[in-house]
Parts: sequence; structure tokens; C-alpha cells
Amino acid sequence: MKNAALAVILATCLFMACSMMGGPKEESPIEEGTGEIVPDQPTEENAPVVKDESALADRESLESRRTVLIKKYFHDNSTYVIVCKGYPKEGSTGKPAVDLAREAALINAQVIAKERFTIDVVKHGFVEKYTDFEGYSVIYYKVKLPNLKRYFHEELPQE
Repeated sequence: MKNAALAVILATCLFMACSMMGGPKEESPIEEGTGEIVPDQPTEENAPVVKDESALADRESLESRRTVLIKKYFHDNSTYVIVCKGYPKEGSTGKPAVDLAREAALINAQVIAKERFTIDVVKHGFVEKYTDFEGYSVIYYKVKLPNLKRYFHEELPQE
């Protein structure tokens, strides 16, 4: 009995000694980057497709608070562009108002895209840019997928 207890104690000590050989593992601190921040540049693969001049040419829809959609169109067979507005919550001001307007614009763009496509437009869509105005934000939202036109339906779904 003594030998068995002694063997268990020795095995435990040997196990602990082996596991401590490497010493305690310290987590390395996160190093802050020291390089300069370079803005994203459009490439041939990721070329910008919307321009403020053409998208915002319709001043009436841009200034009307009743209409959210400004423009929607196929840029090519695999890219659909939606330009629409979002408004902040009444009474909000400053940066929170801009953030709320941008979020509202994103939701509006995704809802418009969901009405027209049979794919997950959130998964295949992304924000190209925002343009902020006094009291609202305009979003440039792109849905991109090879041969996207085959997932497009002309008529709105019946409810």
C-alpha cells in the first residue's frame, strides 16, 4: 500500500515538473502599429462604380423627405448599385445623428435590394461609401455576385 501511494506521489511530482519545464507562458502584449494609414485604393477588381454627380443629379428626390430611393441600376451583369437616403431619429444631433442616418440608409438599401433579388443581399452586398448632408446621409450600396442578373426579379413579391 505504501509503495502504491509513493508511486502515485512520484508520478504526480514528475508530471508537474515536466509541465513546468517550459516555465509559465506569458501572453505577448499586442503591439500597436507604427506604419502610416493608407486609404484604400480602387483596383481593377474593386473599381468604384458610383459618382456623386450622376447619382445625386435628381435634386427633387434628393431633397424630398418622402422618397428614400434616389437611384438603382445594374452597373454590369454582376453588380447592382443602390443609392438611397437615411434619416436620423428626431431630436438627435452631432455624431450620433450622423451614425443613425447612416444606419438607416444601410437598412433602406438592404430592404430595397431584398425586394428585387432571390439571394442574400446582406452577404453579397457592401457599402461603397456614404455621403453626409445636413439632416440625412446617402449610401452607395453594391450587391456583387457573378451573373447577378439571373437572381433579379422585375415584379415586387406579392404579400
